Parts: sequence; C-alpha cells; structure tokens
Amino acid sequence: MTVTFGEKTLVTKKKFDKVLWSLYMFVLIFAPPIIPYPQLVLMMISLILVIGQYRNLYKMVTVKSSMNIWLKGMVLWAMYVVVISLGESLLVGDIVDFPHYIHIFNRYGMLSIVGIPCCLFILCEFQKHNYDISVPIECIINAGIVEGICSIAAFVSPEIKSVFISMMEKFTGGTYSIWYTTVRSYGFAGTLVDTFGYGIALIAGICFFYGIIKKRKYIIYSFIIAIATLLNSRTGVAIYFISIGISLLYVLKKCSLKYLKAIFVAVLVIGIGGFVAFQFLKTNEATLGWVMKAVDSVTNLFEGNGLENADSADPVKLLFTTQSLELPSLFRMIVGTGHSLYQAQGYRHSDIGYINEIWLCGIIGCLMLYGLLVFLMRKLIRSKNEIVRFSGIYMMLAYFIFNVKGISLGYNPGAITMLIMIFISIYYENTKTVVYI
Repeated sequence: MTVTFGEKTLVTKKKFDKVLWSLYMFVLIFAPPIIPYPQLVLMMISLILVIGQYRNLYKMVTVKSSMNIWLKGMVLWAMYVVVISLGESLLVGDIVDFPHYIHIFNRYGMLSIVGIPCCLFILCEFQKHNYDISVPIECIINAGIVEGICSIAAFVSPEIKSVFISMMEKFTGGTYSIWYTTVRSYGFAGTLVDTFGYGIALIAGICFFYGIIKKRKYIIYSFIIAIATLLNSRTGVAIYFISIGISLLYVLKKCSLKYLKAIFVAVLVIGIGGFVAFQFLKTNEATLGWVMKAVDSVTNLFEGNGLENADSADPVKLLFTTQSLELPSLFRMIVGTGHSLYQAQGYRHSDIGYINEIWLCGIIGCLMLYGLLVFLMRKLIRSKNEIVRFSGIYMMLAYFIFNVKGISLGYNPGAITMLIMIFISIYYENTKTVVYI
C-alpha cells in the first residue's frame, strides 16, 4: 500500500509494512491484554496464513533459520525430562500438584508453540518482499518504543494506569496487590514483572548499539524504551547497562572518529536522560524509593559490605534469603526430578532460574538446554554483521545473568525477543541477504 498526494509519495509500502509489523511484534513480544491470550490468536492466524500461502516456502525457512534444530533440541530435552527426570520421581513417590506440571508445560512449551509459527510467518513475508535484516530489527525496536510510551503514559496518568491494570486483571486472570499497583505496574503487557524488564532490556540494548553504528536517533529511542524497565524491573536496568558496556568496548576497539562521535551523543543522551528520569521519578516517592533501594544495594556490594550488613529490604539480600537455595540429593541433582521449586506444593519456593532448572532436569538436562542455546547463539556471534554479532553476545550474557534472578526461558518478553532475533539473524545469514553494517 502506497499513499500519495498528487505526484508526491507520502507513505511508501515499505513504511506502511513496517508499521503493521511493528504492531505484530508488539503483540507477539508483550502479549498486551486487549483480549484473553492475544499471542495464541496471533499464532493461529499466522499458522493458517503460512499453511495457506507459503506451503512451498516454510520448510526451507524452517531449515535456514535453524528452527528445526531448536525444535529437535527442545523435543529431545522434553523427552529426557518426562522419561528420566519425572520417571525417577515416580519411582521415589515425589509427585507434586498437577497444576505445577501444567505450569512447566506452559513455561517451556508455549515459547515454541507460539514462537515457531509466528517467526515462520515473519520470515516468509519478509522473504516475499525481499526486505533486508534492518527491517525486522527496526520493527522489534518499534515494538519496544510502543511499550516505552505506554509505560511513560501510565506513570504520568493514573487514569491510563488504572485502565491498563483493569484490562490486565480482566484478561490475564491475575490480581495485583496495592503495593504492586502503587510502586510498579507501569505499562501494557501480559506481565510487568522481572521477565518484562528482561525483554525490555534486550530491545533497548540492541537499539542502543543500532544507534551507535547506524542511526543516531536510535540512541534516544533506546532511552525511551529503557524507561519501561526502570519503572518496572530493576534487574532490566542492570542488563541494559551491560549493552552500553559492550558498545563502549566495541567503539574502543574500532577507534573510529565516527563511532567516537556516536559515543559522545550517547553519553549526552544518557546524562540528560538520566537527569530528566530522576526528576520524573521524584513525582512518585514510592517508585523513587523502590528504585533507590536497588542503587543502595549495588553501592553496598561495590563497597565490599557483606549481605549481613545490608538493609533488610536490600534486593540482593532478599534474593538470597527469601528464595530457596536448596538442591536435591546428588543423584537427583544429576538427573533431575521433573518438577521445579517454583510454586511447587510441599517445597519452599524459589525464583532463581538455575535452582529451578537443576530440580527440573538436573545437570544433564541443564547442559542439554543451555548447550542448545549456546550452539545457536554462536552462529550469531560468528556473523560478519555488527548488529547480529552484538545481539548474540549481548543476549547470551543477558540470558545467563538474568537466570540468577528468575527463570529466563519461557513465554515471556525476554525469551521470545531472543528467539525472534536468533531465527531472523540465522536465516538472513544463511540466505546471504544480510546487510553488513
């Protein structure tokens, strides 16, 4: 679709497509609660269109994007968990409540069930229109900008925030405490907890680097996106700063005047943006206090003070004192139990990803799971494309760092962003249509 006025072209088909695909990415990544399970509706529509329009193309796309490797690896891992890990628990009588197993299936299974058909549709469409890799990357970034604007709007306007929360409660079935709705919950997504910050940080970090090496305006966009994690997930802010660190190392290695100018712009944006954000936060003392506790926690660690000297509300201290660090017996630690500690009946709860996954699938299963991710990420890291290589390094670091705070893998904004970037990047590498920026 091209919009013209007389002989002047106002909107090209490519720009119009980017708007539509940005909205598509927004629904896929953030699952905004406009209806119950919007991601499943998107998946069904995408699957029908792939089967109907791209019957002769989708098999090639599956192979060239390494979706087939991901699927085979996840099926093999699931078989191991069911036969070996869960089988061992059946023998010793360690079976927890049935809803817990449904939760595990939803966490790990829905990522592939939704992600594969949607990524197939994205790549088939982009192949049809011969778009280079910058188009899907910019659409992912645009989705992050939309969420950033929603977060800022919710912070500025209690009325908008109230509407967002009521829709989340209505269509996700969740209920939110007064503390949570007062201090956090700024945005419009299926979840606004730590995995939301993980996803936002990935998008903001990729956007920052994209601004450094290609389009300067994306440095500013990166800060707008990062506001969403500042307001909702302090862990995401830490992950976002990792992307800035990697970008700085890249610029120092290149020693190019062009990139040094970009870093100067970035420092200026971060400085001005940080000041504005602080003034912004001062309008809500509850949220400001919550953010400053994280700052105090980091300062405490850098000063070498132990957790025993930390404040009782210190987020790092809370992580390691309120969450279970218990591991199963040596044999079960090796093969797994088929269940995690995350809301498992009869066990002390834990959010920590590594603890939960050792309980679920043991060291053997963890090696299978993490090995699959590293194998695919290495393909990105070896790319000649600067954005793709950066994304591979950054996403791998972010994944293993976030897994200390929560479970990285599952249908959440972080994991689905990671999966989209992996499949898109590998596909463009294998079809040699990638642009070397």
